[in-house]
Amino acid sequence: MIDVDSTICEVEGHKKQGAAFGYTKVLGYHPILATRADTGEVLHARMRKGSANTARGARRFIDELIARVQRTGPSGEIVVRVDSGFWSNHTIATLGRLDVRYTMAVRTGHKSLAAALAAIELAIRDLKEGSRLDHVPSGKFAANSAWLQCAVLAHDLIRWTATIARTEPVDQLTVARSVRRRLIAMPARLVNHAGTLILRCPLRWPWRHWFKRRLAVLRALPPAPG
Repeated sequence: MIDVDSTICEVEGHKKQGAAFGYTKVLGYHPILATRADTGEVLHARMRKGSANTARGARRFIDELIARVQRTGPSGEIVVRVDSGFWSNHTIATLGRLDVRYTMAVRTGHKSLAAALAAIELAIRDLKEGSRLDHVPSGKFAANSAWLQCAVLAHDLIRWTATIARTEPVDQLTVARSVRRRLIAMPARLVNHAGTLILRCPLRWPWRHWFKRRLAVLRALPPAPG
């Protein structure tokens, strides 16, 4: 399950290349992101200027996203979820061409759509046997793009650090917060002792032994092939 959505990244200063005011009236960028619904990992990201429409570049983005995911050899169906900002015939045609399943929120202000939904509700009421049906209506910035990619990598590395070499199920969203608190904000320092780097942790640091055990597990992992 993959969620595709846009986000607003506010900036300070009016000389940021590509920064502009969008529908939120906030000065910034309007990147588009794709994340795994179960882990929160960012699978794909693309920088866009702040005034970009929500669906701008969606077709190309989805093409790149699905190609990247398929290269990993997924074992099950790929399902893409998008909100009503991406609702268009072009988006639907792209998802259909790529042969992926999808759920898409839609704006119900259109008369034809409202009539279709009303017909569905009437049909459901007319069913004699109970069956439940749920529907939900409803390149250019090189330096700044690099920062977006760095943020994405940091976001994903936290989750990978939390799960590597662990066989039991892990709530990555919860564990990621623990990793930030225990490791990234760790009150330790690297000391160069005769050319050897030594990590010195405070004696009373509550996760000192936990960290050393995790470090030993990571060091014992075999090198990646190739």
